[in-house]
Amino acid sequence: TPIDFDPQPRILVYYAVFVTLGWWLHRQPDLVESLGRRLWIPGLVALGLLPLLGGAVERLTREGQLASRTEALALSGLFTGCLVVLFLGLFVRYGAKQRPWVAWISDASYWSYLLHLPVIVALHVWIADKPWPGALKYLLVMTTTLAVCLGSYRLFVRHTWIGAALNGRRIPRPASGA
Repeated sequence: TPIDFDPQPRILVYYAVFVTLGWWLHRQPDLVESLGRRLWIPGLVALGLLPLLGGAVERLTREGQLASRTEALALSGLFTGCLVVLFLGLFVRYGAKQRPWVAWISDASYWSYLLHLPVIVALHVWIADKPWPGALKYLLVMTTTLAVCLGSYRLFVRHTWIGAALNGRRIPRPASGA
């Protein structure tokens, strides 16, 4: 990831793939509906790609060759594409029913997207030198980030001018019995 503000063609192309896929799927609702019927296909392909991707990344870190980098990038793109299709299919299949908590999480998603990166970076800086296992560090960073993002959305964003700017005006529900 670049650390400056100069546009990087490879990064623009990477994100253009996902924007194009989203635009293409948005224009074909029947295709999106069909994603939930064949979940095993992208799941099986992603599982097959995982050991290949792991090997390519290992070779890249060990040898640093351009061929290994190209292989790792290509496999990473295919793996990510499979996961996108898999998760879209899962949500089409199991997430179509109206659920208030899902709507709340959906409303909080944009705020979480905006807030998560500085929280994650701060946690990484704080936790980097701790002698804890990697899995524990990962779990701590993920749960803390989720708590900060969702907690701040509920307390400081949802029913404020910030929430109205992000999601439109939300009218607070009256207390039960009212």
